[in-house]
Amino acid sequence: MPAIVILGPDFEVLYKGGNVHKGNYYVNTAGKPPLNFVALTDGLKRVGSKGLLGGLKPPAGTERVVAAVKAAQLSNALNGVKYMADTGQVGAFKKELTKRLEALQTQKRKLFDDLEKAGKKWAAFKAGSSYLRVFAQAKDAGEVRTKLSKLQYDKDVRKELEAQAAFKRVMASTYGPTSNSSARRGAWALFKQVADRYKGTEFGKMAEQFAVKK
Repeated sequence: MPAIVILGPDFEVLYKGGNVHKGNYYVNTAGKPPLNFVALTDGLKRVGSKGLLGGLKPPAGTERVVAAVKAAQLSNALNGVKYMADTGQVGAFKKELTKRLEALQTQKRKLFDDLEKAGKKWAAFKAGSSYLRVFAQAKDAGEVRTKLSKLQYDKDVRKELEAQAAFKRVMASTYGPTSNSSARRGAWALFKQVADRYKGTEFGKMAEQFAVKK
């Protein structure tokens, strides 16, 4: 199972790499970087041109906005571009970045609305949560937050969230930075418990892939 998965705005997979079972493996090159760090670096290089800053050369004076984009604080980025100059290289950068940010915001909001209307509650919950993470200060953030609050009390969504939490606990205790080889040897049984209890959920299915005795 890959350790690194990079998704696009429609949750399409842009890159997969690394290995969740090899979190403490190192690459035999200068500095001996962790295997999964190398995979992450490789993934970012491959999909960099698909990002919000792809193909752009940020001029001097735009550092704070660029940092906000890279940190996925897109509401802050949208607010920051408003105070940029409208002329010269900065003006051209401002115009293009604003267009990209507004298009992404529209796209992500539409995805949430479409999933909600289609009755795909868990998918809608994830899309709405993603929207709020990056557009936390958007004018419609309160509306989306209210809808998410209602969705999280749906029994199916609640079960998915419980499965997610259970999977994360087992993953952290068996493959996390403080885990050890003895914990990993018995990990399959713990994942099987999650898979059995939350059968049919997204993370229950994921747990099944680890619930194999080796």
